[in-house]
Amino acid sequence: MAQRTALKAFEVDYEVQRRNYQRKRDLAYSILKDGFRVEEPQGSFYIFPEAPQQDASAFFERAREAGVLIIPGKDFSARNSHFRISFAVEDGILQRGLETLLHLV
Repeated sequence: MAQRTALKAFEVDYEVQRRNYQRKRDLAYSILKDGFRVEEPQGSFYIFPEAPQQDASAFFERAREAGVLIIPGKDFSARNSHFRISFAVEDGILQRGLETLLHLV
């Protein structure tokens, strides 16, 4: 059953979703690059900028108090110097959250 399901997945056109995530990635990168050290993601639904003073836990608290959810890098890697932002949200929410983060720098 799993193999038949996997074969069906090859018949689905994901181009619309791919373009949508690429647009969101471009939006996130274009906003964050002005205030953070960040690399453009090459194939994910999240971006991993460097936190101010390289302390993602402290920046997480400031972001949370401002109403923005980010995840400290230590939850995904050995680096607490970075934080993770998913851009798998509605465009307006993404833009407001990213702009809020810029004001916290």
